[in-house]
Amino acid sequence: MKLVVNLLADTEEGVCEEQALSATDDKKLKSCFPPTKTPQHNNVLRLGTPEDKVVKDMSDEMQKLALEMTGIHTFGYKAMLHQADPVTDMLLSRQQVGKDVQGDISHFHTQKPSPKKPLRPRFPMITAEHRLIDHCHAGINLEVSHIIERGHRARERDVMHRKRAEHVVQARARRKEAREHRDVFIEGCREKVLLRREQEQVELQDTLLRLKARQNQEIQLVKERYALFLERKKLQREEQAKVDDLCCRHISLCKVIASQSTREWRNIMLQERQSLTTSIRAHAARQKKRVQKYFEHRKQFNKESARRYQKTLETYKETLHNNLMRAAKVRAARIKASNVKTAARISLVLEKTHINLKESLNEKHSDISQTPQIAEDNR
Repeated sequence: MKLVVNLLADTEEGVCEEQALSATDDKKLKSCFPPTKTPQHNNVLRLGTPEDKVVKDMSDEMQKLALEMTGIHTFGYKAMLHQADPVTDMLLSRQQVGKDVQGDISHFHTQKPSPKKPLRPRFPMITAEHRLIDHCHAGINLEVSHIIERGHRARERDVMHRKRAEHVVQARARRKEAREHRDVFIEGCREKVLLRREQEQVELQDTLLRLKARQNQEIQLVKERYALFLERKKLQREEQAKVDDLCCRHISLCKVIASQSTREWRNIMLQERQSLTTSIRAHAARQKKRVQKYFEHRKQFNKESARRYQKTLETYKETLHNNLMRAAKVRAARIKASNVKTAARISLVLEKTHINLKESLNEKHSDISQTPQIAEDNR
């Protein structure tokens, strides 16, 4: 909605006109939809409906009125919102795409070249000679010529039928020859196929015998290999048993040696720890003695430093007291001298004021004595 601010004249007529215009503008704006990115709304925004044109005209008129009346206008449109529904948008976009395709197809068909118009038949030119010949033939009887033409046509038909019959006989003979040739070719192919099958059967039997011989040989080889494998397996088991016995003996010996070595190591460690503990205790006792000596020395040093500090404080206090006494005496002497000077100045000032008062009183008495004489002179 557009708010028009009238700053020059607030008349009733202007107010009524503004209310009517604002009401119509509100109705038109309510009928408008917000702009979106769907193809339907894009086409609406591009092409424009009559309602949009009316709204634009009304807005232009309102702007002109506002500028003429006040020169100031403000925009009061509410924020237009659009809740997007993906399903409806997809359907609308598909409909619009179909319409666009149909329009393009129709436009493509309109661009085709128009069919050519059929040529009008042009009749031969009729000259004076043709007219004379037609006029002459009009008076002649042509039945004999028609009969002759019919005989020629009948003879031509008989010749054609004979030729067709001969052609049919020749075609049938060719078909018979082709069938015989086909039968001979098929029989030759059958014989070849039968011979090939017999040869293949013989070859298959030979290959089967060879395969059986190979399978028997392979089975024997597998049995021999399996026997060798079993023998090797037995040998490996015996060797593994011997190795296990040796390992057990070795492990038992290692355990005995390790237990003895651990005992010896424990004894050595105990001796070392005992020696370490004795050395640590002796070192701790020495450190305690040193600390005690250090504390005693520290106490004596602190006592001596406290005495020295006390003496320095006493001397400092005495010097301060003496300095303060001297400064107080100097101040007292200065104050006395300044008091003497101020008393002399005060006495001089009092004398001067007394003299000035006397002079002012004398002047007043002289003025009073002169005033009656001046009055008499004026009379």
